[in-house]
Amino acid sequence: MQQVRARFCRDAYPMLRKDNNQEAIQVASFLSRERAELFRDFLGENVGWAEVGTVTIINEMPASLR
Repeated sequence: MQQVRARFCRDAYPMLRKDNNQEAIQVASFLSRERAELFRDFLGENVGWAEVGTVTIINEMPASLR
């Protein structure tokens, strides 16, 4: 986790994936699948493995981001 935060995304956080109940690290969020896949490829080259998770639709911006 610390390596991912230091090298790629300081606000990465551990999570439990809803689709398969496996532990994962959410590193980033994107507005398009294409950009997510490009970042997945970049992480794969630099970390060794990454995948794009399921889509989460946020209908309202969280107050912490306003």
